Amino acid sequence: MIVGIDLGTTNSLAAVWRGDAAELVPNALGQLLTPSVVGLDDQGRVLVGQAAKERLHTHPHLTTSLFKRFMGSATEEDIERTYGHTVTEAVISVPAYFSDGQRKATRIAGELAGLNVEKLINEPTAAALAYGLHQRDKETSFLVFDLGGGTFDVSIIELFDGVMEVRASAGDNFLGGEDFDTLLLEHFVDSQRNAQGFPPTSSVLQALRREAERVRKALGQDDSAEFALRVDGQQWVKTITQQELAKLYTPLLERLRAPIERALRDARIRVGDLDEILLVGGTTRMPLVRKLAAGLFGRFPSISLDPDQVVAHGAAIQAALKARSAALEEVVLTDVCPYTLGIETSNHRVKSVVTLHDDQTRVLLKIYQGESRLVKDNIELGQLDIPVPKRKAGEVSLDVRFTYDNNGLLEAQVSIPLTGEQHSLVIENNPGVLSPEEIQQRL
Repeated sequence: MIVGIDLGTTNSLAAVWRGDAAELVPNALGQLLTPSVVGLDDQGRVLVGQAAKERLHTHPHLTTSLFKRFMGSATEEDIERTYGHTVTEAVISVPAYFSDGQRKATRIAGELAGLNVEKLINEPTAAALAYGLHQRDKETSFLVFDLGGGTFDVSIIELFDGVMEVRASAGDNFLGGEDFDTLLLEHFVDSQRNAQGFPPTSSVLQALRREAERVRKALGQDDSAEFALRVDGQQWVKTITQQELAKLYTPLLERLRAPIERALRDARIRVGDLDEILLVGGTTRMPLVRKLAAGLFGRFPSISLDPDQVVAHGAAIQAALKARSAALEEVVLTDVCPYTLGIETSNHRVKSVVTLHDDQTRVLLKIYQGESRLVKDNIELGQLDIPVPKRKAGEVSLDVRFTYDNNGLLEAQVSIPLTGEQHSLVIENNPGVLSPEEIQQRL
């Protein structure tokens, strides 16, 4: 059985293709959203989801979030309990702006959970599938605005002749609902510093964070909400209004603009040429975010599907496409690399790579990923040591090409026009990423 999984920063979901539609899988508590939290109980047993989240306040030293290996295992158990089938394969969604190393780490998390990860699909692409945009008859251009719990992604996608092509992606891996909650939490703490007995200590941090999330969501419907902290019979309360929230969140809302502008620029498309805007991710429920999006694009975005569930639905559709379900028409998905790739050279302005010395026999190419002009500020992904024929300096050139497989994993290809020789390197290991041998040891 193949399944689609959305391993989110704050919540995880799973969905399967049943008959002619994607169906979300409930967890052991009957809930569709499982908090992405893992902890240990007093006997050292692993707790996952809501049970672990409830101990964030009382046992923060034994509880953590973003533990994707265990989230994958819990999701697998939920599916097998619900449908009675063994899960063998999975399509897992990732933020479009994930780096090469982060994609590998996600794949490894799935493998450590005992899953054969058939494909990694970018969250905006999954959302587009869930909205059925791949089934439209005419050429369509649309923008996916994906603001989740921990990341922000923007993707511009075009549909033509059965091909869904991602024209551009941009984002911010450190901007999401948790950042809005942190800002609200800090605002409350600042307002109570002079209150008698107020304890801004680490022991109440998780309680404050949980209350900040509750207030943010409440202000999605109400004009005001009370932020309250209760500890040992004492309580501290502050009323938060929509106007106060708008002023407080202005710096974060402004950070949403740059990735949108970059994606439009990279795709060479104007806002007026977009046929549709899709809002994805639970944080897009905030009226302030929807108002900003409507103002930026000059129209109301599409919000007909649940923003928390849409990515899981799309992952299940991709899983069904991989399984060649008769209920779905084939669609070709193409993507782009969200980060700049390059190699280190002796001259920071070069049009091609050439030898530097007479009778040089080897060229060492160091491959980097990142946006900085300075090599040292980017991430080294790997090295290629290329043998070259002896010639005078500058007579031997090398052409370097980067390609991604259907999971967004990187391969560097180098050719020498003088001899026709070709060399390639699949970037297997990144800092902090397990090797295949280490994965086997942990299974």
